[in-house]
Amino acid sequence: KKKRSTVEVLTHIKEKLKFVQAEEQKLREKLETLNGRTGRVTKLLDKVIDSKKKRDAYQREFKILQGQAGFVGSDVLVSDYEKRRLTNAGLREKLEELQNKHAKTLAVLKKYKPSEVAKFSRTVKTRSKKNTRTSSN
Repeated sequence: KKKRSTVEVLTHIKEKLKFVQAEEQKLREKLETLNGRTGRVTKLLDKVIDSKKKRDAYQREFKILQGQAGFVGSDVLVSDYEKRRLTNAGLREKLEELQNKHAKTLAVLKKYKPSEVAKFSRTVKTRSKKNTRTSSN
């Protein structure tokens, strides 16, 4: 009984294998006729693959260009940058003026005695602290 069941299963598997092999052969022949005569399918597939490669290359290039462009594409960021640039230029000029004024003040102070210069420095520091407190309130 067990042998008979095994033989039936093996027979069934052989029949199934032959059927699948026949189907595969039919499909291979059909593919050969499509590709063999004109090669139309293969040409179309090659075009699709080439198109996808080009698309991917363009996408990579676009991302690189976007990264390099920075904020050029945003009007808000460009206008903010221009405002900051002008503000920085004004602050640099003011800094230069203050540095010149400081140098002149030091030159004048060198004419006086060191004790008077120290007294003057304490007065200036006290005034600047008061101005800082009142401007922050």
